[in-house]
Amino acid sequence: MLEVALIGVGRMGLALGQAVAGSVDNVSITAIADPDSEAARQAGPLVGEAVKIYQDTAAALEHPGLRAVLVATPTPTHADIVEEALVRGLHVFCEKPLSFEPEASDRLGIYARDAGLVLQVGFFRRYSTPWVTARKLLAEGALGEPVFIRSSTWDKDLPVPAFADPAVSGGLIVDDGIHEFDVVEWLTGRPIQRVACVVAPVAHPELRLAGDIDCAATLLELEGGVPAVIDLSRNARYADDMRTEILVPDGAIFIDTVPDGHTRVGTRRGRNVIDESLVTDGFLDGVARQLAAFATAVDDRMLQFPDAFASSRAMRAAIAANQAGATGRWVSVQEVSAFQPPTALFN
Repeated sequence: MLEVALIGVGRMGLALGQAVAGSVDNVSITAIADPDSEAARQAGPLVGEAVKIYQDTAAALEHPGLRAVLVATPTPTHADIVEEALVRGLHVFCEKPLSFEPEASDRLGIYARDAGLVLQVGFFRRYSTPWVTARKLLAEGALGEPVFIRSSTWDKDLPVPAFADPAVSGGLIVDDGIHEFDVVEWLTGRPIQRVACVVAPVAHPELRLAGDIDCAATLLELEGGVPAVIDLSRNARYADDMRTEILVPDGAIFIDTVPDGHTRVGTRRGRNVIDESLVTDGFLDGVARQLAAFATAVDDRMLQFPDAFASSRAMRAAIAANQAGATGRWVSVQEVSAFQPPTALFN
């Protein structure tokens, strides 16, 4: 059993806590930290009556018996909290992205590697059964190499303006797109080379006032010339809809999460659901499985997991997409500078 502290009990912190309480047998949350003491107290019963509540993160990191922490605070605070935990010799699971600054992620990754600590980033699609099934199909090779990919995140509802502020969340292309940039590379094994981006007219003025956008489409060129399209939206209303479609030489693989999670394969013989891919909720399935894998990785360092360098690569792609949307030009992922809130997208 891996004893952990949960740092931050906002939307994702609660999702992590509920996953541990409901289906992750090898993780135990023994401490919770959040500056909102009332929110922390309300979250406590979700993970166990004996959990210790802290308002101060540093105090929580000193909780007796801890071996690891789950970090689900606002993104601008991630790097400092992760560093504090690593210096104390604690393993870390951190929600994405690890930092808005790729170089900061790389530094933390090097520190964790040299210290022999696990630093895993919350790219839950890598653990969600429908995406895992698709990757297995690709790895088996019977369908051939991908020739085109389209991946989508369409959120059901708008975020509150305080979260939509790109200085807090990174904005739509970082907050939602970073999952897609990561999963495209993970599925194909091909790094993103360059990015083009078109930003749709803002449908919800409150997002513009917050400095964000509500729809964008990016065109990626992967290594070897393979194209991919990522489309993002805050306007779905019917559900939080996450989909990936992979075109192969003689058919396609479809990953869906609405109304349930599943993987289909389409060929000349028709489209068939892969039975072992079926889950009720692809998001919750991935969240729980990634935490179970984190606990396993702590005791088996040979396991692969999305690390700080994966966060750095995905963040570089997001920065490139913001720059491409602002300039109307292709942007090389290797040439991007530091993250800047994408106010130029409205010029």
